[in-house]
Amino acid sequence: MKKNDLILLFIVLFTSLLGACKGKQSSEKVTSKKDQRPNFLILFVDDLGYNDIGFRNQKFFTPAIDKLASESLLFNYAYVPSPTCSPSRAALYTGKHAARLGIYRHIPHNPEGEFHTYPDDPAGMLSRNWLTLEEITYAEVLSKHGYNTFMAGKWHLGEKEYYPEKQGFQKYIVGGDGSGLTKKYLLLEEDGEKTEKYTTDFLTDSVVDYLESYNDQKPFLIQFSYWNVHTPTVGRKDLVQYYQSKGLTGVEAEYAAQVSSVDESIGRVLKALDDNGLAENTVVIFASDQGSLFPNTPLRGGKPVGTALYEGGARIPFFIKWPNVTKAGAVCNEHVSTLDIFPTLLDICGSSNEDSSSLDGLSLVDIIKNNTSLKRDYLFFYRAYDAQYASVLGKDGFKLIAYRGNKYELYNIYEDIGEKNEISELFPDRKEELINVLYEWEKSLGIDVKSHK
Repeated sequence: MKKNDLILLFIVLFTSLLGACKGKQSSEKVTSKKDQRPNFLILFVDDLGYNDIGFRNQKFFTPAIDKLASESLLFNYAYVPSPTCSPSRAALYTGKHAARLGIYRHIPHNPEGEFHTYPDDPAGMLSRNWLTLEEITYAEVLSKHGYNTFMAGKWHLGEKEYYPEKQGFQKYIVGGDGSGLTKKYLLLEEDGEKTEKYTTDFLTDSVVDYLESYNDQKPFLIQFSYWNVHTPTVGRKDLVQYYQSKGLTGVEAEYAAQVSSVDESIGRVLKALDDNGLAENTVVIFASDQGSLFPNTPLRGGKPVGTALYEGGARIPFFIKWPNVTKAGAVCNEHVSTLDIFPTLLDICGSSNEDSSSLDGLSLVDIIKNNTSLKRDYLFFYRAYDAQYASVLGKDGFKLIAYRGNKYELYNIYEDIGEKNEISELFPDRKEELINVLYEWEKSLGIDVKSHK
């Protein structure tokens, strides 16, 4: 073979090999194509009252939360099914009412046995000391469907053998005691030296770091469950000083500072989303686990025992931002619940074919996209600390509050947002109707209705 022929043959072989390599690279790019399903960021604040944010109450400086709300669909009538730490969280993660799960109260630290009772509960209800591992969380479902799952903050659904890593979260940063106890300042070691850091800032750093380094082709679920604004009422020192300069003093300044630390955190997290090009494909959900320990005028009641089932305890701030889907500044007046978050996540990510028949929540996707009505007649509330144990809210605004010993109160929250005017004598038929609705619901969950008497 002549020299020129050898050169020509080499060129042909090299070109063919190069084409094959390019074809392989192209094939690899196709198989590793980025998953286009949306990411989820859930911001779950502890004990934040319905009115404890700047756009509803000028006492609080919350520019990041206010901006997020203005870009979101705002739900005016949003509730938790049980205004109590552990039950509220169990319901959120499973989409099942806490009463169905047998979690009626907060889970105590270092519990003995599977159940506990409470001395002031007239019915002596046995309440579970952990969320059983047989229950399926939305983190488990999303993880199964290819999502990366990360949680930072408060769990409060059992000791270490029941921590989030056992319930679908692949990574968990606690920043305190997962059973529900924490300090507002953590003593950390950095560069060989001990340094004090505000817990909210520590957790925010972990979420921001996660977002800044995120380069996976898979979508993510981030659950940021704040320890704030729960007691102890200790604000970050510089923010306390800010509110003191505005005329607030004592616990009022400390609490406002706690709220602002959450706001600052949310601002940092949203900026990290944006800086890493993730914001346009991330659904952001903001909610609280129950009402405030402090007065939430004009709403009645709050976290304190005996008042939690009034609007101030059960009604929460709640809004959703779904880029290019939700209309900025839109308002929804449907009655919604944190129970609805689980089925909504499934619906958004295309996994709504999952068996959701056991869930008590409803998907909000049709409301979000088409401004439809939710096919729900009643919301139910339940807890077991004292005589005030249950309530039911009808779509017409009539709300029944039930007490042990067959005592009942009736209000119309559309006409009386402060629940000042008890109207059962004016509407005896509506009262009896709601009593029967509540009893039937309790029986469907296997609750012994004899306990009211």
